[in-house]
Amino acid sequence: MAFETSTTTFGGNVPQRAPAFSWSYSKLKNFRSCAKRHFHYDIAKDVVEEKSEALAHGDEVHHAMHLRIAKGTPLPGLLNQYEPYVQEFLKGADQPGVTLLVEQKFAIDRNYKPCGWFDKRNVWFRAIADAVKLVGNVAVNWDWKTGQPPSTKGQKDDPLQILTAAACIFAYHPQIEAIRNEFIWLDYGMKTRADLKRHQLPELWASIAPEVREYEHALATGTFPPKKNGLCRGHCGVTSCQYHGG
Repeated sequence: MAFETSTTTFGGNVPQRAPAFSWSYSKLKNFRSCAKRHFHYDIAKDVVEEKSEALAHGDEVHHAMHLRIAKGTPLPGLLNQYEPYVQEFLKGADQPGVTLLVEQKFAIDRNYKPCGWFDKRNVWFRAIADAVKLVGNVAVNWDWKTGQPPSTKGQKDDPLQILTAAACIFAYHPQIEAIRNEFIWLDYGMKTRADLKRHQLPELWASIAPEVREYEHALATGTFPPKKNGLCRGHCGVTSCQYHGG
């Protein structure tokens, strides 16, 4: 039996599909610090944060390091003091089978499989790696830091940022079995190291799953409660918050 088909246009408002949930380390970190502040700064964007001198310097350093490693452009001015770090990273880079990745963007879906950075229907997590060196079945993953190491302030290091980026490296490069991840504290001559092996990936994702689910729930329900912390006094522009200035 043959069927005839026709198309008509619905006269009302077409319901819009909610965007797929996606997150990054910075989003989760900001949500963890204060959900309300994160909403206004990063989602509603009705509060604009002026770029501080420290943030501007960090951007300058990252850009200069990118050009230095990717294109051989000399580090400008006082940034030349970081050349020893570059030389250490580039050691052995001219050997066969060595691959360098600079400011590499990674995106994975909920099944921890690679997907497009702008693939809004499938992307679940995004990360950018500053400098990665692949050597056989191992890799070195460096993250440039221009601030003060938490350990010098009596605080614990948080390796989540670099470890989740490492998880993406595993997803994109199935031959890699182990990654040496290091925060490079450029102005302090220090490194913070956190090794990760492929068999540890389930444990890594499981360790942060509760926080990710909480963040996803907040986005789905529009629930972003304030949290009093050190940013409230002089470092937050959300004037409508009950803790502002306190």
